[in-house]
Amino acid sequence: LKTGKQLWASEDYGTFNDEEGGGCWARILNKNYVNGHMTSTISWNLIASYYSDLPFYRDGLMTAVEPWSGNYNVDTPIWLAAHTTQFTEIGWTYLDHGSGVGILDGGGSYVALVSPDGKDLTIVVETMSHDHSKCIRPKLPPYNVTSQTMGIQLKSSYAKISEMNVWYSKLGFNGDATIMMQKNPNMAFKNGLASLSLGLDEVYTLTTLSTGQKGQYSAPPPSKPFPLPYSDDFSTYAISEEPYNLAQQEGSYEVVA
Repeated sequence: LKTGKQLWASEDYGTFNDEEGGGCWARILNKNYVNGHMTSTISWNLIASYYSDLPFYRDGLMTAVEPWSGNYNVDTPIWLAAHTTQFTEIGWTYLDHGSGVGILDGGGSYVALVSPDGKDLTIVVETMSHDHSKCIRPKLPPYNVTSQTMGIQLKSSYAKISEMNVWYSKLGFNGDATIMMQKNPNMAFKNGLASLSLGLDEVYTLTTLSTGQKGQYSAPPPSKPFPLPYSDDFSTYAISEEPYNLAQQEGSYEVVA
């Protein structure tokens, strides 16, 4: 940018976190840099904890709406974020447009990032189709994505790479299964060259890092109705603290004495 300043998307996403919302998140994580040179994309919200009757219900990377039961849902955007966040760190830099960053011929996008010491390389590819990756805002202009083969050519010091680790996700629609953060066989490179077959609504991460994993978590506590009747005498709260379980929608409640 001419200002010389970094550009961030500081309140992005804000979309229902089903498969289509996951497609939105996967697409903008790449295209915010491809189209807008934005080096950071911040989700609004990290965890969705709104009442189900509100328009923002499930607008977050995961959902936790029952503090009384502890129930939560780990939704598709969490795993699609991992395609970038597990294989980069603060301080990594994007390669230049046309030399590791761009739009695929058949639709979709790719970005490549390198570590500060230049030793590690991560490439993230997404092929989110229009109707399966709409965000709540702004309106998404029409575009097409087709199945295709992506040619990859590594240059400079990276031409010496003989193989890269591969992580794969696919959003399932029309009865197809959803696959999240699957470790695929390594991709071999010969003289810096390789090819990757791409379908629709897929994300691939190719990386020299071998530290990736699909995170594990215990089964969430079962969902329970709100415990009625409910009462609170507010005697245990600190001054100005919000009462537990009361998320007011007009005005505000806080402990003042």
